[in-house]
Formats: sequence, structure tokens, C-alpha cells
Amino acid sequence: MPQRVKPPFKGDGAWTSIPDWSDDLRETLRQFFPVAEREITEAEDPDHIWGDPAENFVDHVLASAWPGKSALHWLKWNSTKKELRAEKDSTLRSLQDALEKLRNLSPEFDRLLGFDADPAGCADALEALISHVEQAGVKVDQISVPRISQQQRSHLLEMTIEVLRALQLYGVPPAATADPVFGYESDAVRVLKAIGDELGCNLATTSWRDLVQDAKRRASDLIQ
Repeated sequence: MPQRVKPPFKGDGAWTSIPDWSDDLRETLRQFFPVAEREITEAEDPDHIWGDPAENFVDHVLASAWPGKSALHWLKWNSTKKELRAEKDSTLRSLQDALEKLRNLSPEFDRLLGFDADPAGCADALEALISHVEQAGVKVDQISVPRISQQQRSHLLEMTIEVLRALQLYGVPPAATADPVFGYESDAVRVLKAIGDELGCNLATTSWRDLVQDAKRRASDLIQ
């Protein structure tokens, strides 16, 4: 028997804020700052007038990943078609129940509400709203809503492209290497895996490898 989908009624998340990157992630990414790049910046700016080069590298990489982090944060408030149907059904039942009660108030309770309450007018408004909810239910079956997993992968692919571009500027090649047998992953894959884990994606390194491969096919400016 299929599991019943609960209506989310979760709003649009407007009251939430996107958390900043953790210090642990920043420390992890510092390890990927290329030695050759460090030697160049140390020679050009030995007093770090322009800041710590490794921190600048981390800032750049995380800034490139931020749009993806933001998109994934707001994706949590998207609904599937099953959730939309459940939300319509639940809303419709509640409105119909309220309408039935307003149409059948006892005279005594109606008087207690007072003249300004206008339960009859409220019932008419509810009846009109019920019609809109029923029409919305029909539209749910007509619209195309990508699966949440598809939307997530699309956002991750865009993030992968931007992170690889940032890494490439610092001499980190966009290598799509992740060998589960020998346990070797390219720095690009490891950086993306660290960022993804922070975002709660928990993808395997091989999945990030595949995203890197797709990113290189999409973005011609990435070294092949």
C-alpha cells in the first residue's frame, strides 16, 4: 500500500537565513591551496599586504559556491506534485468543513458573534475560495514539476562549474578522478566533496566525479 503523502504547509522559508560556511570547511579547503601558487604569492607579497593568500583562495572558492548553496537552501521549500495534491486536498477539506459550520450556525451563537461578524458573508467568500482551490487542483495535474532530485542535481552542476572555474584560476585542474578501488580522488573532486558534505548532500566521490565530467562538457572554458 503506497505511503500517504502529508501536505507540507511549510511556507516559503522567508523567515530563514542561509548559514555561513563553517570554520571546519574553511580549514579543510586551505589544504588545497597549491604550493606553487603559495610560492608565487609569498614572493610577490611577503608581508601579506593583500591578506593571507590561502585565505583569499578559500574565500574565492566559497564565494563561487555560494549561489549553489543559496539555491539548495531555497529548494527545501519547493513541493512535489504529490505534496501539492495533498495540500489541495487538506485545504479543501478544511474550507468545506468551515463552510458547513458557518452555513449552519445556531441562532443563539450567531447573535453572540455580533452584527459585524457577518458569518453569511464569510461563508460566501469561503465558497468562492473553495472554487479557486478546486481549480488549482486541476492545474496541479497540468503543470510540469521537475523532481526535487533533478532540481538538486541541476543546482549542484552549476555550482560545480563555478567552483572548478575558481580552482582553475589557482592552478588546480578540473580533473574528474575518483577511483574507489585505489582510493584516489583529484583535488577538484575532494574540494567539491567537502563543500557538498557541508551542504548535506552526502554524495559519494564518484558522484562528484560524474558532476565534474558533466561540468567540463557544459563549460568549454574548463581545461579538458
